[in-house]
Amino acid sequence: MRSYKIEGVVIRKRNFGEKDRILTIFSRERGKLEILSKGCRRPGSRLSHCSDLGVGGIFFVHKGKNLDILGEFKSKFFPQSVSGDYAKTKFISVIFAIMDKLFEIDHPHHKSYQSIVETIENIDDVPVETLRIVFFSRIISDLGIQPQLSTCAFCGLNLSSTEGIVYDEQGEFYHTRCFEGENIILPNTIKYLKLIFTKNLAYVCKIKVAPEVLQQAKEYFLKNFIWHFGTNNANRVLFDIDNHE
Repeated sequence: MRSYKIEGVVIRKRNFGEKDRILTIFSRERGKLEILSKGCRRPGSRLSHCSDLGVGGIFFVHKGKNLDILGEFKSKFFPQSVSGDYAKTKFISVIFAIMDKLFEIDHPHHKSYQSIVETIENIDDVPVETLRIVFFSRIISDLGIQPQLSTCAFCGLNLSSTEGIVYDEQGEFYHTRCFEGENIILPNTIKYLKLIFTKNLAYVCKIKVAPEVLQQAKEYFLKNFIWHFGTNNANRVLFDIDNHE
């Protein structure tokens, strides 16, 4: 029986049989994959602590006939700090659902993996609203649908702060004279989006953002996701958090 190890985060769990659990891991090396945690639901099991949502670390796995089987685990972080905090728990659940629905088995996405780790590691210190926007930007960038933020998608000229700017449902930006759209966006929001896409989380957290800029950035990412992935996929979850927080 061949063995291997992966660094990953548990993004989904499903009970299997009377004592086992199937874990969906989003890993650095292979992207999303499923493994079997045998006996983890049995009282006193040595695998119970690593067979829950948000647990991250090194998983030592044995090749199995149908599902690979978890053997050992070396922890890097546990999401215990979010327990009892509704907003944080809801947000973590949302990003796991998005990752599970957007990505296929055995397709590595290193930027997206790092985004999950970054989010979980900073959940105690960074406002959920900021984490959400940064998380969306990382996923969009990793999937190759990052917008052009400097020039008009129609005329190719620089987006000037003295002209009106709008964006379409695909997330592309235009001068108002080039495109008749309803999604008007402030120049300061464009600047904020540029920083989100190019700077690290620590830098983004230091930026003082007006409420209207933060709201426009959030609306932009929601509409972007809706157009690219549809309302019947991960965006059902996005609408849920938007309506119930």
